Amino acid sequence: MVCSKCGKEIGEEMAFCPSCGNAVEEVKKAAAASESEIKNQGENRISKRSRVCAFILGFFLGEFGIHNFYLGRILRGVCQCVLFIAGFIFYLYSLLKLTMLETSQLPRNEEFYEDISFHSFMILLGIVLLLAAVIWSFVEWVKILNGTAKDAEGLKVIKWTNE
Repeated sequence: MVCSKCGKEIGEEMAFCPSCGNAVEEVKKAAAASESEIKNQGENRISKRSRVCAFILGFFLGEFGIHNFYLGRILRGVCQCVLFIAGFIFYLYSLLKLTMLETSQLPRNEEFYEDISFHSFMILLGIVLLLAAVIWSFVEWVKILNGTAKDAEGLKVIKWTNE
């Protein structure tokens, strides 16, 4: 431990500094106070990003993760965007393929039933991916709304304006 007055080393068991006579308890209290100030300062820091902007982006374009790009969370935004687009492509492509299958084809062979089962599975997978993206964006939208969302630096997005 170091004395707060003279800066010389003090043993842990000593009550006073041997050089200047400063009480060690004061040094311990000052060190504890500065540690708590640093902790409180880290918890109370607020993001400069607008909560209104994040809220609107999350509401209208949340499935694409655009609000995450705005908050600086690029990887999360990319994952959310890829999840939504992949689900949409799986769903739409398989739905179109199912509607284009020739149902008047008689006799129906095994390939016909394999196509139906494959595209039905792809539609189901697309729905699951779309649902996951929508639920994910809804949860983040609610977090933005109630003020618990954080930006890339870990700062809370609380202010409704940029001022």
